[in-house]
Amino acid sequence: MALADILDDVNLLKKYDVDAFDYVEYPHKSAWSSKVGHADLARSLATLLKTRPQAPVLLYLHIPFCEQLCLFCTCHRQITHDYAKATRYLEYLSGEIDVLRRVCEQAGAMPNITDVFFGGGSPTFFKEPEFIALKEKLATIVDFSKVREMAIEIDPRRVDVERLKFYRRQGATRLSFGVQDFDPDVQVAIDRIQPPELMENLLTPEIRGLYPSVNFDLLCGLPRQTKATIGRTIDRVIGMRPDRITLTYVHYSPKFHQHQVRMNKDGLIPDFYERKVIFVEAMGRLLEAGYIRTGFEHLAWPTDSVAQAFLAGKADYNPLGAYTGDYADTIGLGRSAYSCIGDDYYQSTYEADEYEAAIGRGEFPVFRGCTASPDDLLRRQLIKTLRTYFIIDIPALEASFGIRFAEYFAPEIATLREFAEDGLLTLDGEALRLTENGRHFSSLVCSVFDKYTAAPRFNAGIRPAFRAAG
Repeated sequence: MALADILDDVNLLKKYDVDAFDYVEYPHKSAWSSKVGHADLARSLATLLKTRPQAPVLLYLHIPFCEQLCLFCTCHRQITHDYAKATRYLEYLSGEIDVLRRVCEQAGAMPNITDVFFGGGSPTFFKEPEFIALKEKLATIVDFSKVREMAIEIDPRRVDVERLKFYRRQGATRLSFGVQDFDPDVQVAIDRIQPPELMENLLTPEIRGLYPSVNFDLLCGLPRQTKATIGRTIDRVIGMRPDRITLTYVHYSPKFHQHQVRMNKDGLIPDFYERKVIFVEAMGRLLEAGYIRTGFEHLAWPTDSVAQAFLAGKADYNPLGAYTGDYADTIGLGRSAYSCIGDDYYQSTYEADEYEAAIGRGEFPVFRGCTASPDDLLRRQLIKTLRTYFIIDIPALEASFGIRFAEYFAPEIATLREFAEDGLLTLDGEALRLTENGRHFSSLVCSVFDKYTAAPRFNAGIRPAFRAAG
């Protein structure tokens, strides 16, 4: 079975054209509670520092500002040209760093921060003096001599080679570029103009020599995107040879992101079948070029650390993409930032006034969170493994969690029979395996194990062609 075989059966695609979470966390945020706050997060940090003081930790900082709205965007962002808003935000972000430092000092230790990620929005919105000020503030809680990777998201329209050299001098080791698509008509439709020559001029041999890793984010399902246009984009991407690639479907959700309606003003958003054609074309070309698939929507060059971790069975993913699996805990700072500390999840408020008020009180700006139960942890492990490796070693899972798979997941297995009969997976006493066709629906298969959603997993009444023939 080949990657493109899924395109031979339109009915199969129609049957499983059902939305599912991408499960960058489990339980999903929609199941979290607002009845958590500063004290809960402080308690989680204290427990981490007292019971696992040497545990590697990722520190994430959210910089929400952008100068222009991209029509596909679903990130938390603030569109502005008023730089005073950014400097004000830096003051409060610095205040949140102080809150973190105080809580950790009360616990008697600082977290072992080994990875730092600046995301957004666009961290490149900060000018060099403000970025330096932020880095100096971070030095009060981070020993940068022990940081293995410092990554920063880059808007290529707002930087030049000298700025990229500046980030390297500040300690950055990985650049993550929002590329999306190089086709000029697609770029007009999403209101993000950045020709491939812009990227090529930034990624000079000197810059590539300075940075151990470069990531490109690409999107499938953009307006005016076709098999031919994505093919040309991928050819240019291959020519630049980024170390990591995220190949994601557009999340079209105008109910929550009303600006996305503007992408569809001419009815040019690809339908369910066209989206799959675009994804297959992009993924196929990248695999043929030598990239290793490191999960449902992630790829890496064989020499990259994520590819090596994947081949060693250690790779994982989180809201920031595929990573080496060297850390399990994340501390997030800034509006909307996400933390995962042990079994506890937290997210900060999206609202500027709430964020500033919490920092003014000397508290973390917690908006919602949850504590994963033993059942949640089991399901989280299953979901993350299945979405990364497309296989579950059932005896190993049973040994790790002290369960009998067939009994514990009897209702889920009953639902999965339909997937199996449609050729999307195989299930026996040794393993749950997704077929090549099934990998296209890995998030949907994972949703079967999500106890917090009762949404239908397929459209009943549609019979795939090969079953109809049988």
